[in-house]
Amino acid sequence: MAQAVDRGFAVTEDNVAAVVELCRRLDGVALAIELAAARVPLLGLTGLVASLDERLRLLTGGGPTAPLRQRTLRAALQWSHGLLDEAEQTVFRRLAVFAGSMALDSALRVAADGDASAAIAGRPGVDEWDSLDALAALVDRSLVAVVGQGDEAPRYRLLDTVHAFALERLQAAGDEDAMRQRHLEAMRLLFEPALAERYGGRVAVDEWQRRLEPDCANGLAAVSWAIAHDDPLGALAIAPALFHAMAAAAMRRQAAALWLAVEPLLDEPRLQAAAPALVGRAAGACSSFWADTEPKRSLARARQAVRALNETDDRIGRFLALARVTWPASRTGEKAVADEALRAMRELEDPAWPAIVRLYRAEAEYLALLNSGDFDGALRCTRRQADLERAAGWSNAFAAANAVHAALAAGRTAEAADEGRALVASLGDSRQSRVLAFVRLNLFAALLAEGALIEAREVAIEGWPQARPFGLRAWWADHLALLAALERRPRTAARLVGYADAAYGRTRSARKFNEARSMERALDRARLALGDEAVARYRYEGAGLDDAAVDTLALGAPGSCD
Repeated sequence: MAQAVDRGFAVTEDNVAAVVELCRRLDGVALAIELAAARVPLLGLTGLVASLDERLRLLTGGGPTAPLRQRTLRAALQWSHGLLDEAEQTVFRRLAVFAGSMALDSALRVAADGDASAAIAGRPGVDEWDSLDALAALVDRSLVAVVGQGDEAPRYRLLDTVHAFALERLQAAGDEDAMRQRHLEAMRLLFEPALAERYGGRVAVDEWQRRLEPDCANGLAAVSWAIAHDDPLGALAIAPALFHAMAAAAMRRQAAALWLAVEPLLDEPRLQAAAPALVGRAAGACSSFWADTEPKRSLARARQAVRALNETDDRIGRFLALARVTWPASRTGEKAVADEALRAMRELEDPAWPAIVRLYRAEAEYLALLNSGDFDGALRCTRRQADLERAAGWSNAFAAANAVHAALAAGRTAEAADEGRALVASLGDSRQSRVLAFVRLNLFAALLAEGALIEAREVAIEGWPQARPFGLRAWWADHLALLAALERRPRTAARLVGYADAAYGRTRSARKFNEARSMERALDRARLALGDEAVARYRYEGAGLDDAAVDTLALGAPGSCD
């Protein structure tokens, strides 16, 4: 189509991604794509994609022989909209508050007026049956798409271009705030009880995550609106289960946006006093988010969760909050804090609790054994952790990842390498990016311990880019320093150790046994090559390097002059 108006246009390797993105964002609607193609000579492909947020103004034109309703996308939508009756038009615009797809019950909670008095702005009310009939009509007219497969309950979605038009109609009707409030209430009804369901043992964790994941975008939109419109309790009620659903979907960027918005609410005294349970649960989930990258911040939120939930009768909530103390305390080297939290978990635990809850103590026990130097005991503990993961219906592979780490610490390098290889292979096509990041780190360390430098370098090429999102750059730098030393790059080895020193200092975290061992081996080799004074100088220099410089150093050529 673009070639018809610009003979020089062609799809190439350089622009094919933009072409695909354009068609995706226009939902494959032929009219929209045709009108977009007519704008390529004016805006260029990149400019056209960037302008799609104004698509209803942008996509005008159409051939002179086309019917009037097809000469602009807006005219086409107005023509289709004009064929709807009043109830259908009402439901159509109300669905614009959804982000992405929606379940039927959520759609009806927003679209339907509970009774005649709930009608907006004096207009006739639309009850649930009217809304259901209207939704069916909108599907028939291709204004709403049905998504979902097989035996799954269908979900519904306004195509992106149609959504923009529906939102305009909602704003013009003056109903947007009322519908956003209904949307918030619908999302709270979905997400708030879901947290208890997750830890209640009535549904497998994987199934729980699968059900909630399609509504993550809706949950984020509802939280954002709640905060902007002074409903902090609504935001706090949604956030914990929403975060766990996003964590399962590897939506780290979206999770960061969630806590950027929600975390300030946790420090408001009026909320702490009015809703300790909501604050405590949200603080616990917030602690989980920061555990990898900012352990001190994570520990502070975990302690807040313990204090808040101690004011409630939520024993499982208190137990989980204590568990969240143990991980960051372990990372920061605060063994006494972690041990005290574990002691309280042992006193609180009920053997009848579901596996998903008891799993958290198994991991805390693993950390305690690891920190005390009982690596064989830690390895045995991972087997119990794995059993509980299976019983909870959770395909999370952290028990297996912990086993690789413990085996390496215990000196079972061949076992650690074999299990690490198998786990990387099994996780390669999954979305368990956090687990995969830890496994690649430990596999890399095991391969270095075995002297398998070529394979270790291949693992590092895959794993090093994953280090930043999960706070693992310092750990990786220690092992990369050993790789550099083994590859006869002693200056780089010393610089990488210095970079790791500074990174641990910034996060106020401590080296673990495996990382300390690699660091010591790297420095020993560097000193043999350069001498103590030179190594100290390069180590100091490394502490001042930025991330970009370290990226260049980390995987330099073996034997290169550094």
